[in-house]
Amino acid sequence: PEYDKNVYKLPDTIISGRFLKPDDRGMLIGRLSAEKMSAELGTTLTILTRTKNDTYQTISLEVVGIIDSPNPNINKSIVYIPLDVANQDLQMEGSVTEIGIRLKSNNEDEKFNLLSNMLKDSKLILVSWKELGKDWLTLSKTKTTASYIMILMVFIISAIGVINTMLMSVFERVREIGMMRALGMHDSEVLFSFIFEGAIIGFFGAVLGLFIGFILNLYLIYHGIELSSLKDMDLGYRVMNVMKGMWSPGSFLFAFVFSIIAPAIISIYPSRKAINIEVVQALRA
Repeated sequence: PEYDKNVYKLPDTIISGRFLKPDDRGMLIGRLSAEKMSAELGTTLTILTRTKNDTYQTISLEVVGIIDSPNPNINKSIVYIPLDVANQDLQMEGSVTEIGIRLKSNNEDEKFNLLSNMLKDSKLILVSWKELGKDWLTLSKTKTTASYIMILMVFIISAIGVINTMLMSVFERVREIGMMRALGMHDSEVLFSFIFEGAIIGFFGAVLGLFIGFILNLYLIYHGIELSSLKDMDLGYRVMNVMKGMWSPGSFLFAFVFSIIAPAIISIYPSRKAINIEVVQALRA
């Protein structure tokens, strides 16, 4: 218990009671486990487990703390007891089954390879957090890809809306285009005026959209979406209570640039169609 805070952040998740002490005949349980068993501080629970010699053993300990971890798996199914108690009651004879290491430097791959070489002749197996969390990382990548697909669909829908707006804007003004050409405007000047108009429409749409998105994201970052009503529902991600957002400047920048460039490019097609109409026919439109 005295070294746990150097590796994990378990003491920070305690919502009632206290953290474990060496030789403490107590246990920490998750909030969801406590609710399911109607356990509270001072409740004695019995753990049925196995000793080092593979014989069944029971350990009766008092609940001294209840934790509310961001990881629902811990809250639902993990119990923490002091190492000294486990060593004595489970006849471990000073042995352990797992050692957690937290590196202070950023070059974790280099340190991982160094430790692997040091332990290659032993019976110990070194596993990185990437290997331990590969299921979560795979799920995260899958959901990220799905998010990009949804964003792409949103952009396609918005592009269709812009196309419709620009088509209506241009084809409703065929007579106006004919008048400008009759007064001496070059086709390139007429084309540029509509491209510029499309870009301006996109600019104001981008500013309005980013402002609304900024306000909504601000709420998600500082308040988040309350998930406590879902209780122990598994969302796939190891998160519970509150799901918060994060800033993504790249997404904001991409949306802003796309919102300006897309209408400008889309304006080219209907403008060229209108310009190709004979001036006389355009004036009669």
